[in-house]
Amino acid sequence: MKARLIVTLLAGAAALAQPLVAQAQDRPVLLRDSFAIGSGDGVLCQVQDRSADNAVSQSSFDRAWAVVCRDSALPVAHIWAFRDFTGDARAIVAPLRRERVDCGAARRSAATGVAEAELTSCLLAGSQLAWSTYTLRRGGFTWVAEGFGAYDSATLLALRSLLDNRVAQGRIDAATTSVGDPAAFSRVQAQTLKPEQALAEGYRRNLSGDYAEAEAHFEALQERLENERNTPVDPVEFLANRALQKSNLGDFGEAERLFAQARKVGSGDPINERLLRNFEAIHQLNRGRPDRAIARLDRKLATDFEGLSTEGGSLAITIPIAARLNADRGSGVAGIGTDVALTPRERATIIDAQARQLRGTALRLMGQRDAARAALRQALAEAVQVRDGRVTTIARMRGQILSELGLVEEATGNKPEAERRLREGLAIV
Repeated sequence: MKARLIVTLLAGAAALAQPLVAQAQDRPVLLRDSFAIGSGDGVLCQVQDRSADNAVSQSSFDRAWAVVCRDSALPVAHIWAFRDFTGDARAIVAPLRRERVDCGAARRSAATGVAEAELTSCLLAGSQLAWSTYTLRRGGFTWVAEGFGAYDSATLLALRSLLDNRVAQGRIDAATTSVGDPAAFSRVQAQTLKPEQALAEGYRRNLSGDYAEAEAHFEALQERLENERNTPVDPVEFLANRALQKSNLGDFGEAERLFAQARKVGSGDPINERLLRNFEAIHQLNRGRPDRAIARLDRKLATDFEGLSTEGGSLAITIPIAARLNADRGSGVAGIGTDVALTPRERATIIDAQARQLRGTALRLMGQRDAARAALRQALAEAVQVRDGRVTTIARMRGQILSELGLVEEATGNKPEAERRLREGLAIV
């Protein structure tokens, strides 16, 4: 049981797969892909950035967001921001509505909770369901926020958060319907976020230990992408993640099936091939088989770091790595993201360091303490090579490695050194 708990903690290191450095929760909301709103005693919702798919963008500075709530299978509201716009913003966004809105008897009034905002109250055609549209001008932008009247509290809370560039506090009151559990909400998010954003959300849930939610997220993402083409997400990545969540939940048979499916699909991407290796090693540790974990870590990779497949004795740039290279070209547009994005080589270095850490854990569980200590120390040295360790995910890994070293020292009877290592790990996390 003790070993299982340690390995479950290690499984949180799956977040190392994310291409961006993890950001603190106080990061300005205008720089986030998504952020949560609503207090715990009401309906919980999330605001998702949809700027990349903004069909009514009038300039490169315009933004768009969707508000998704736990009790609704579709977004309950949308928000747009138009820079230096002088036309009728309501008319611009009207064609995007999923349902026809009857504003023949529209009522206009001052919005509650947002200074200078005007509320236009309409009805969904053929029903008595209210539809609310909020408009205002602030800071050179024209803002439009509209959605179901029953979710006005969510719409206004999202709008206030975006206007203030920080998460606004408040309760969201709405009638709950069909999506009442966290796993179901994860499926809704996976169906509505962009694929790469949905993948990142799954990683966040795994990192926080919400394995059931993470598994539901990756499962929904897999089902969605099976019907989509030209996706930037490698199927091996979400298959391996689903398998890992099943293993963390103790469903080893299903985990084995998913890992086998991931191996059959093949990646051709050196990052995802490393992730699959590490996740399968964690799976073996979860099963109490440290010797098999080491055997999996020893297996030679089919793709070298540069993305050149070596199978069959010939070299070729694989499709996933070509897509990664194309995506990397635009990562520094206008200087955005160049200071936070991890390069493929940096990601590979971190994931390889995690593999060394897993080896150290397996050796410790097998009673090979000296070899375990050496592997863990090497893992620590390799991890801090990336940007001198100034990466959030590396900090988490360092804390885990130091904790493992503490357990090694405790097993050898060196209690003072064990306590020192454990305190060092605790101070980092």
